[in-house]
Amino acid sequence: MNLTVIALCVSLIIGALGGYGVADLYFERKIAGMEAAQAQALANAEQLYQQHMTAAQAEGDKLSNRLAQTEAALNQSTLEVSNALAKTTRGSTCLNSATVRLLNHVPNPAPSAGLPIAAGGPAPENAGTATDTDIAAWIAGAQSQYGACRARLDALIQFNEDQNHG
Repeated sequence: MNLTVIALCVSLIIGALGGYGVADLYFERKIAGMEAAQAQALANAEQLYQQHMTAAQAEGDKLSNRLAQTEAALNQSTLEVSNALAKTTRGSTCLNSATVRLLNHVPNPAPSAGLPIAAGGPAPENAGTATDTDIAAWIAGAQSQYGACRARLDALIQFNEDQNHG
């Protein structure tokens, strides 16, 4: 073999190894830079998540406290109304026993409707009459339950709106 051909082969091998080393070093640095950028993005995302969760927790606590105050006020109002009913009603019969039985035996919705069965259940066949005091107490209780339900729904709606717009 000719000395020129040998020198050319050796040069080619040295050049290929050198090129490989330079490319390897270049891409190692490039990958390290991408890994560092990814780690920083992950840290930023975690910090943003923590800020969002802290804000959501604070908003939830604020709404929960407001709801608790509203429910306490409703309970106090219901208690006051219940106490006042003794003074404003006479205990006179408003609904006879047949009417009470009829109202208490209204069929519950079909199970397929997905609605819950009434908690109290129907009154026995020998149910007594309903007085004006009974009816007024039922109305006061229903109003209180409605107010509490409305306050809870308002708090949930407010929390959801704050999360979607915040």
